[in-house]
Amino acid sequence: MSLRRYLNLALKEASKSKCNQRLGCVAISSNRVVSKGFNRHLSEAQDTRRKGEHAIHAEAIALRRTGGNLVDCLVVARLTQGGIVSMALPCKRCLDHCRRSGVKYVFYTDWSGQIQKVKV
Repeated sequence: MSLRRYLNLALKEASKSKCNQRLGCVAISSNRVVSKGFNRHLSEAQDTRRKGEHAIHAEAIALRRTGGNLVDCLVVARLTQGGIVSMALPCKRCLDHCRRSGVKYVFYTDWSGQIQKVKV
């Protein structure tokens, strides 16, 4: 599957979010999708252990859903309320989570909707 197709899956996940800044994430292992997720308000999520946060990030949800599979990379995309593809660079906490999980690269959308890559 191509990076563009993974991006489309991440955008489809982002469209499910009810947050103002809708993010979707796809976890990839050996060129196949092993999990997906989108950001959610804590009231929508089952895991409410993280007090003081307003949302659980798409990356964290996707990594939790891997079923023990190793993840090579994540593809993260952001949609504004107007449906415009925007910046989705993961926050420091999500990048740390990726590092601990063994993720090597994160591909994300930038301000112009192009795909960028960061080594974790």
